[in-house]
Amino acid sequence: MNIQKTGLTLRDPRATPGFTLFAPLAADDVYLLDMDGKAVHQWHIPHRTGNKLELLPNGNLLSAQKADDAEPHHREEQRLIGEYDWQGRRVWQIPARAQHHDFCRLPNGNTAYLGFERFTEASKARLRGGVPGSEMPDGGVLGDTIHEVAPDGRVVWEWHAQDLEIENYPLNMVGHREEFAHCNACCPLPNGDVMLSFRKISTIMIIDRSTGKPRWEKRDDAWGMQHDCEMLPNGNILFGYGGKPTGVREITS
Repeated sequence: MNIQKTGLTLRDPRATPGFTLFAPLAADDVYLLDMDGKAVHQWHIPHRTGNKLELLPNGNLLSAQKADDAEPHHREEQRLIGEYDWQGRRVWQIPARAQHHDFCRLPNGNTAYLGFERFTEASKARLRGGVPGSEMPDGGVLGDTIHEVAPDGRVVWEWHAQDLEIENYPLNMVGHREEFAHCNACCPLPNGDVMLSFRKISTIMIIDRSTGKPRWEKRDDAWGMQHDCEMLPNGNILFGYGGKPTGVREITS
């Protein structure tokens, strides 16, 4: 029998002091852990947690969640983004169908999140690369979207990956064609533009908010399908990568 260790298994003295938010997938409890791995606070929320949560400056918890009627393991299912106070009372919520990977509360009080949408037939015809015949079972292809939502639930800005010059971003030859690009990070920039990390095409891109077009981009297949890009104060970009060796990398923008 393979007995797995639980709780804190290693404390590296080089680790940055602070607290860690921890939420088991498909559970309804969220924990704030100290450096010793002890829970110093706990939220119990009414929906299963999704794939992202964030502690806001006012101490509230912002969490992606699965709707009660969501179909299990379905990328186009109905999802929610909810805000909860320190006592676990819900103070705000929006529907966020097909939300995935990332969201963020913006300085203006709006909330931006990544989602999926179906490619049109015209967009599918422009998709290059990938394993032939590896689309979704019904032949569909999913593309990424960004929706910026005001506190009252209005969508005030949106962006669609299928508006890119799709031919210029071929999938890896061993990648599946059920998704184009597969964005896994949405990083707002001070000027209103947004930086995105596309896993399936090993690309980091900055989208001009006013035009919706790329203002800067860099692709490097040696990154091995990177994750979680972040703009540093010095203008460099920090991200996790899966090349050899795996780790965290910093590049200039």
